[in-house]
Amino acid sequence: MLDGKKILVTGGRGFIGRSLVDALIGHRAVVTTLDMVPPENGAADLTACTGDIEDRSFVDECVERCKPDVVFHLAAFKERSSDVEDFYRAVGVNVVGCLNLLSALVRHGGVSSVVVLGTAEEYGRNESPFAESMREAPVTAYSYSKLCVTNLCGMFHSLYRLPVVVLRPTLAYGPGQEAGMFLPSLIRSLVEKRPFVMTPGEQTRDFVYITDLVDAMIQASRARAAPGQVINIGSGTPVKLLDLAIMVERLLDRQGLVKVGGREYRPDEIMDYCVDTTKARTLMGWKPKVSLDEGIKLTIASFVS
Repeated sequence: MLDGKKILVTGGRGFIGRSLVDALIGHRAVVTTLDMVPPENGAADLTACTGDIEDRSFVDECVERCKPDVVFHLAAFKERSSDVEDFYRAVGVNVVGCLNLLSALVRHGGVSSVVVLGTAEEYGRNESPFAESMREAPVTAYSYSKLCVTNLCGMFHSLYRLPVVVLRPTLAYGPGQEAGMFLPSLIRSLVEKRPFVMTPGEQTRDFVYITDLVDAMIQASRARAAPGQVINIGSGTPVKLLDLAIMVERLLDRQGLVKVGGREYRPDEIMDYCVDTTKARTLMGWKPKVSLDEGIKLTIASFVS
């Protein structure tokens, strides 16, 4: 269904964005990306708009140039912080950037689906599993700005009938992820036989493999019932970070390198983080295909190959 479709992907250079762009090209879509930096090696199989999403004129020109049938909005300021200065940056990139994109799409028209990536972190310290009906309680500049984006999308759907859906994924992982995240940092340290210092690890997390998340985004762009909705995407199964660390340690045969309790929990740590995915199954027919055990093995293989 994507063969020949004109698709705009913002944030196409990120971990999730790269995987999405590859999948779209595999579906023979005509892909344009919007990023701060140009794609590597020229990327002859896509068109790139290089500039700042906070620049309204630039975003408008990119939309006019692409004339997209479908839009995937992934570009974001992702620093998990409660510093005041980060609120300014998060609101600028995430909220103003999204406003620039949505308003350009309304002006130019013709778009059949807009999929915006939010975050399950918007639920904050709510009791898990998180359901879309909960009142959100963001704990960082990032999650606060993402909640603003969610509300903005709802308003554009209501006021202008823009066919926008917000997906709230849990923690995506897989080959090629940035080393700053917990899982790739853990794997890299153990592969290189370096100690990995972590918290007591009692916090639970919900992980979703990258191909499952990409599949969810593509399915959301096709689902007739999706526009105007907020939909959780995740495994629906929580795992303690301690148990995850022990799993990786065992698979790599690096016992003794994980130093549990050597780091304190963050002041704003969310201890239980898991989503209810009933709505994704009902509205989109989506469910994850890759188990945590399989996904971890695939991710480890990408580090040792």
